[in-house]
Amino acid sequence: MSGDDAAGVAGSVQINKAYDWQAALNKADALVYAGFDDWRLPNLKEMQTLVDYGTSEPSIDLAAFPLPFDEYVSSYFWTSTTFLDVPIATFYTNFLNGHTFRFAKVTRFTLRPVRSVNVDDPIALLKTGQTVGYIGNNGQVQGGNSDGGDLQLGLAQQY
Repeated sequence: MSGDDAAGVAGSVQINKAYDWQAALNKADALVYAGFDDWRLPNLKEMQTLVDYGTSEPSIDLAAFPLPFDEYVSSYFWTSTTFLDVPIATFYTNFLNGHTFRFAKVTRFTLRPVRSVNVDDPIALLKTGQTVGYIGNNGQVQGGNSDGGDLQLGLAQQY
């Protein structure tokens, strides 16, 4: 990201620097860009909607995200969703090949903040299943961190 977008942004923005997970959450929360201050890290389900599974190297729509891929600090992007079995880890998405996996929160990956936008025809995404909020990189349970468990975005699964 460089400079302001005078036309405004209604989707996501990439910050081309690597952060540990907590620092990435903080950076997204503090971001003011294109006149908006409601940026956040996407949860796992939201991040997976940005992957273009029909391509690789990179697995993202270059028309929507035009930064040349070799200029990225990392192809790994943090999500706000903690891995519940091991809360010192969280999920990331690798836009080089589209895979999503978990990794230690102390690792330094980049971030792609998003914001929730009211539209006439929203995409319905399911909840991630995370119901507890975490703070820090050590798996400490605490709400108010704007992570996946704190926000609990998405629709409940009903069978």
